Amino acid sequence: MSCATIGERSGVTLALERIGHAVPHQTPGHEDEVIASVDALLQVRQAGAAIRALPAREREVLALLAWGDLTYAETAAALGIPIGTVRSRLARARSRLGDAFAELSPTPTAAEDSLP
Repeated sequence: MSCATIGERSGVTLALERIGHAVPHQTPGHEDEVIASVDALLQVRQAGAAIRALPAREREVLALLAWGDLTYAETAAALGIPIGTVRSRLARARSRLGDAFAELSPTPTAAEDSLP
């Protein structure tokens, strides 16, 4: 069976209804769920590509902060760099990635904000 467009599917459904043939039952919202799943998969692929495109130094900082759940100070200690360098690398990574990961970006604690 070939893939039909949405318009063709509705035409087929109408034709089946006209002759009294049972129309296959679809769960309400199923199409929306499939579209959302495909969109999410595409976003994950794009996100992965964007992260892989970051310079290694920025990727390291991002990984330790976002996925390693380290603080700025812990990240600086782990990488053997000043905390200011952690902040600048993260700022550059955020800038390169744009707003795509705004909800995933760690926010510094009050103690981290007060560090020089």
